[in-house]
Amino acid sequence: MTELSHAELVRLCAERPSDEAWQEFIRRYQPVIAGTIHRYLSARGPQAMAHAEDLVQRVYQELCSNRCKRLREFTPTHPDSIFGLLKTIAAHTAINLDPILFT
Repeated sequence: MTELSHAELVRLCAERPSDEAWQEFIRRYQPVIAGTIHRYLSARGPQAMAHAEDLVQRVYQELCSNRCKRLREFTPTHPDSIFGLLKTIAAHTAINLDPILFT
């Protein structure tokens, strides 16, 4: 799995998911997802960090929803495009859940 390109791994997870493929996906992309969530929460103050893992899990729920629709419809424009997609989804997840978590 480590030899797969980003596009190949995303396609595999979207079209023929397996435990091995998702483990590789998480190994590669968890730092990007968690880092985006942590940057957003750090601006909200120390108490906000308690929600980090919940938000990371929400990102994975979003990625897996509708039979991995976001991943199936993803068309990379360059070899590292997946990083932009994941950062965008993570940021939108944090922003959309902000009123729920912090009111």
